[in-house]
Amino acid sequence: MVHAVVRAYLRSEKWSQNPMKLKKLLHNELSTEEAREYCRVLESEEMPNGLRAFVTSEILPRYHLKVGRFGLSRSTMRRLLLSEGFTCWLLNGESLLKKKGPGRGLHQSDFICSTVGWLYEASVSLEYGKNHEGFWNGELFCKQLTEKFFPAFNKAHGDGYIACVLVDNSQGHSVYAPDALRASKMNMNPGGAQPHMRDGWYLQDGEKVVQQMNFPSDHPEHPNQPKGMKANWLRENCDYSFETLRQNMPKALRSVSLELIRKWEHRAWRFIDAYAEGLGAREAQQKVREFSSRRYKSHRRVPEQKLAQAMD
Repeated sequence: MVHAVVRAYLRSEKWSQNPMKLKKLLHNELSTEEAREYCRVLESEEMPNGLRAFVTSEILPRYHLKVGRFGLSRSTMRRLLLSEGFTCWLLNGESLLKKKGPGRGLHQSDFICSTVGWLYEASVSLEYGKNHEGFWNGELFCKQLTEKFFPAFNKAHGDGYIACVLVDNSQGHSVYAPDALRASKMNMNPGGAQPHMRDGWYLQDGEKVVQQMNFPSDHPEHPNQPKGMKANWLRENCDYSFETLRQNMPKALRSVSLELIRKWEHRAWRFIDAYAEGLGAREAQQKVREFSSRRYKSHRRVPEQKLAQAMD
């Protein structure tokens, strides 16, 4: 327990007597000679002195102990630092990590086979970054499968063999079909930058009813364009007369489920609570977005719970 507390304190840099200079050292803003001298001061003076004050004021009182007549010497604190593996402000074997950011890097997508090893002919490299070749995604992975992996697999094994491809649970391996039914990709109004989705369907009185997601080619206003969210119900139940539109409007509103209404009500109350806390528009949206879905930071395992639904 004491070892863990000591390590946490040393990693917090609260022992620093000159935080601004320490920050310059961490960002490589000091000259070589100045950095070397400051590291010597850190290891021999600042860290031992800070640790001595911390042990005296925080750790010993927890166990109802007091410092002896001569106190804790600086050499004792140095030995404690060495016993914990600290040299200067880092553990042995550690290196200074630079700040993460969307910089330039190299993404490598490869396949290894239990019979022939690395399929180098199926390898794909990508210089990722905002101003470079972009970022790896599911479309690029599918392209690698069809153009690189399958030819390399057939060349290595010959005809008559079936490949069983195992990939981890990564966003770079997930992709939807171009015409997949995804509400998140739909616009509220017809046309615009939204995909041409395949026809959907729903059950009405036990019968399967096909719902067309795109206007026909002979439509007077939106030929061959996606319908959008608003148009789907009314367009499917409309003969383009004003009287029919008037009759169908309450039917369309009645078709909205109670579950969806309650979800939107919960969302509205979250906005009310956010504004009541004094948040601005952007901060309120970020606050509400925290409730809209669950975030899984690990891509190496499938979560045990179901993925959260939108506006849960």
